[in-house]
Amino acid sequence: MLTLLLTSTLTDTTTVEIINVDRNETTLGRRGHRVTESWQVKVEGKTVTIDFAPYHDRMANTPKFRKSGDRVQLNLNLKEKSTLTSGGTIHLQISAVKD
Repeated sequence: MLTLLLTSTLTDTTTVEIINVDRNETTLGRRGHRVTESWQVKVEGKTVTIDFAPYHDRMANTPKFRKSGDRVQLNLNLKEKSTLTSGGTIHLQISAVKD
């Protein structure tokens, strides 16, 4: 049980190159925009998809918008990293992106 808890909480930084960004915004008036993003990235020679949970662009700690060709560091736990390197789709919070 302790091993399972430790492996799910350990994080590692992984660098990926963004190939495509699909960003959708919905206006929320004074609150800014509700943003959903999906990235296609290249990691270890494979193209994989990262879906981000919706977030508000006027909230604190919102990273700058990214575009194709950017290299980004992601904070991933061991399970997320394993899924990413095996070619699967992962779902992350926008806070996983390091500026």
